[in-house]
Amino acid sequence: MLKLMPMNIYDVAAQQARMEDQAARGWFAVSVPGIFFLAVFEKGEPKAVRYRLEPAPVKESCPDPERLAAYQSMGWEYVDTSGKSMHLWRCDDPDAPELHTDPETEAQAYDRLFRRQQKVTQFWAAVTAF
Repeated sequence: MLKLMPMNIYDVAAQQARMEDQAARGWFAVSVPGIFFLAVFEKGEPKAVRYRLEPAPVKESCPDPERLAAYQSMGWEYVDTSGKSMHLWRCDDPDAPELHTDPETEAQAYDRLFRRQQKVTQFWAAVTAF
């Protein structure tokens, strides 16, 4: 089912929490096609799961095989990539470790994403000005 999913690239924690709330109601995110404010959910048995959004390296439409294997070994399943900017991961094991434990490395990934968004915003501002 396609659902409205208010997305704000700057509020990742809220996006993750919303998907986790949906899973607790039995709706599991299976795709985030990059179309503004939409996500695809599948109905299932309600349960607690964790979702994590991770900034994707530039123009990476899917995580590399090494990252897929590493995250799978920690209990995380790759769900989808939204607009070549964010990878979505899901974990059904509440005891599995978090994807990122080093805040500096994670901050660098978000800085890169923020700079990319700034360029897009500046481009559209220039187009609008003309």
